[in-house]
Amino acid sequence: MPNRDGLPSIALPRRRERPTPIGREPKNPKRPAPDLTKSPQQQIFIPMMNPVATLSATVTPRVMQINPMKCLTQTECLEWLESRNIDGATAEGWPEVVGDYEVFFDAPRDCRIQGLLARDLVAWVGEFETALFWLSDWPFYKPDEMAIISGLRSAHGEGRRLIDAPGHVFAFGERDELTGWVSLMMNFGWDGYLFTFPFRGSMFQTSHEDFVWVVTSDANQFTEARKQVRKYDLKIHRETNEA
Repeated sequence: MPNRDGLPSIALPRRRERPTPIGREPKNPKRPAPDLTKSPQQQIFIPMMNPVATLSATVTPRVMQINPMKCLTQTECLEWLESRNIDGATAEGWPEVVGDYEVFFDAPRDCRIQGLLARDLVAWVGEFETALFWLSDWPFYKPDEMAIISGLRSAHGEGRRLIDAPGHVFAFGERDELTGWVSLMMNFGWDGYLFTFPFRGSMFQTSHEDFVWVVTSDANQFTEARKQVRKYDLKIHRETNEA
């Protein structure tokens, strides 16, 4: 449309407000226009929220507090046993089972039964202050199995190779994780020996030969162990005569 001088009009672009950078609040957010139909007490100003910051606060995961499971070298495992007066190692420095009564039986093949038996065995040894789960042999070196174990150790800040630090010390508050480790050792077919402190004469071993060896010096514990094994209908190869 022509202007007063008869020249065509030029439409000037409207000024656009600069958007607020993501993650930064505007310095002076505009207050909404007052509602004259409400009293001053009813006019409540709600400050603007940054949607990005709000979303971040919503989806940021909470950092879990993980109890400090510690890994020990073979020498440290021997020192752990010796300092607690547990005679659980050979003259060559390898772990061994100790006790007066034994039940030697096949490890379960079914994964669910492995988990159930692991819970029963960890409960069977009783309460403890600390427990040493010493892995002595993992002959197959399957990449997926090694990756799982490395991940579990890394979660506790352990970066050394399994062969350099094969012992795992758990507090009683970590017994659920210990149960998972025992189940994995039966599943993987690895050799693992569980010693607890205070040591009350009861322990067990998992094996790459797919057996579990439960040993105790307590007659009542032996009776309970026999019940646990028979509950899962596992083949028993050897056991002490009934106490």
